[in-house]
Amino acid sequence: MGDRLQVSFHFNTDGMDVQVDAVALVRHVGAIEPATGVAAYGLEFEALEPSQRIALKSFMAEHS
Repeated sequence: MGDRLQVSFHFNTDGMDVQVDAVALVRHVGAIEPATGVAAYGLEFEALEPSQRIALKSFMAEHS
């Protein structure tokens, strides 16, 4: 926790293609799943354009 990551990802929500390239602060690291070796991370984006923030919230609502 506390590390900064450069992240880049693409997603589609509400018929919009969204590309995000941003720095994010790691706020949470979940337990590693023994079967997959994958852990969930909680990220706080340092700067997103307002349209990216809205699209990301919409995407999260669709997938929660």
